[in-house]
Amino acid sequence: MKNRLYQIYAVTVCIVLMIPAVGMMFWPTNETTENTPMVEKPSFIVDGSPNTNWLADWGAWFENHYAFRQQLITANSLLYTELFNTSPVEKVLPGQDDWLFYRETLADYTGENLLSERELFNIVHNLKLMQWSAETQGASFMVTVCPNKSTIYPEKMDSGYIAGSRKNLDLFAEAMEANGIPYTDLSSVLTDNKEEMIYYQRDSHWNQTGALFGYTQLMNSLGLAPKEYTATGSAVHKGDLDEMLLPKVWHEEQEDDYSGNFTYQSSTEDNMVEFIHTSNPQGQGTLLMFRDSFGTNIIPYLADTWAQAYFSRLVPYNLVQIQSLKPDTVIVERVERRIRSFEESAPVMIMPGLSKINAVETGETLRAEMVKQGDFVRIHGQVPVKDPNDEFYLQISDTSENLTQTVPVFYTVDGNRNNGFDVYLLKNQINSNDRIEIVKTNQDTAVSYAVRIAEGEEK
Repeated sequence: MKNRLYQIYAVTVCIVLMIPAVGMMFWPTNETTENTPMVEKPSFIVDGSPNTNWLADWGAWFENHYAFRQQLITANSLLYTELFNTSPVEKVLPGQDDWLFYRETLADYTGENLLSERELFNIVHNLKLMQWSAETQGASFMVTVCPNKSTIYPEKMDSGYIAGSRKNLDLFAEAMEANGIPYTDLSSVLTDNKEEMIYYQRDSHWNQTGALFGYTQLMNSLGLAPKEYTATGSAVHKGDLDEMLLPKVWHEEQEDDYSGNFTYQSSTEDNMVEFIHTSNPQGQGTLLMFRDSFGTNIIPYLADTWAQAYFSRLVPYNLVQIQSLKPDTVIVERVERRIRSFEESAPVMIMPGLSKINAVETGETLRAEMVKQGDFVRIHGQVPVKDPNDEFYLQISDTSENLTQTVPVFYTVDGNRNNGFDVYLLKNQINSNDRIEIVKTNQDTAVSYAVRIAEGEEK
C-alpha cells in the first residue's frame, strides 16, 4: 500500500511539473507585466555560426513563455504576501497598508550609495553643456527631478527600513543651485499636498493629481502662468507594481481625471511611446521635453499649455532637434532613482568650439571607440581621473597641425564605476588621418594623452 502511494505521488508530481512545458503547445505566455521585453525564441545558428549560448538562451525563452506563467506567479505572490508580507518578485517591495514600492528606489530611501564628489561634478558639467546648447539657440532651459514615491510617503514604507538623513536628491538639488542651473524642486510642493493622494498606492509613479501639482510648480519656476484645472471625472488605473506582483488579480485604483483642449499630432495617443507631438491653437509657444515614464501623467497639462509640444523618451537626447523644432522652452525631466543617468551617455548636440589648449604631452595613450551615427561621429572612451575637479577636452589636429579643434566632452561613469568621456561630432569635423588627443586640465596645469581610435560598426 505504501509503495502504491509513493507511485501515485511520483506520477502526480511529474504530471504537475510537465503542465507548464506541455501546455506551451496550446496556451503559451505571450505577454509580460514586468516592464521587460519578451524573450525571443533562440536560433541555433546566429550570423552563420553555431550559437554557443543556445541552451542558456532556450532556458531564458522557456522561463518567459511557459504555460500559465501569469497564474502561477499570481498564486506564488499571494502566498508570500498574505502569509509573510514579502514579495517573491524582485522588483516589488511591499510596504504598509497594502502599499507597494519599486525596490530599485530602496537605496535612495536609505541614503546608501550616495553620489560622489566626482559624480556630482560630472552631472553639473553635463547639464551645463545642455543648458548652453538650449540657451544659445534661443530656448530657456529647465531641469526637474520627480521624487520617488518613498520620498513623499516614507510612512508607508516597511518599518524595517530606515530613511537616510542625506539623499542623492538633496545633493543634486544643492548642486543645481550652487552652479546656476535652472532647476524645479518638486519635493516640497508634493510633500505639502500628500494628503490628497498624489501617488498611486500600487504603482511606482505619481497619479494625475500629483502630476498636476508638479505641473503648477514647474510653470511657476519657468515664470509662466499655470492653467487651473478641476476634475471632470474619474479614471481607473492598474498599477505597474501590482501587475508585476499579481498579474491576474491586480487592484483597480480610482483617480481624478482632467481634460484639456490639445490634440495629438502623432500616430498614437499613447503617452508611453518614445516620441509625441501635440498641438493646441489656444496655447502659446513651443515646448521640447526630454522625459521618462514619470513624464507620462504630466504630458496632458504641458500639451494643453503650449501651442506645439514635443515629448521624447529617446536616449541619447537629441538637442540637434532644437534647430528644426525651434522650441522656446526645453525641459529635462528624470525620476529620482535615475539621477545617475545624467552621466551615462552624451546627448547628440553641436559642441562649442574653444581655443586651443597648450598642454604637456604625457607620452601615454588612451583607447577610444569611434562609431558613425548618421551625420555624426560618436567618440567615447575612458579617462584618468586623479582629482574630482579634473576637466577633459578633445583636441583634433590636422596633419600639418595648423588647424586645431578643441571641444569639451561629456563625462561618464560606466557600470564598473570607470570614468569616461563621450562626445558627438559632425562627420566633417574629423578626418581619418587627424591627430586626436585628450587634454586634462586642473587649475593652471594641462597635460595631453594621445588617443588610439578603434572604429565600431556604423549605426
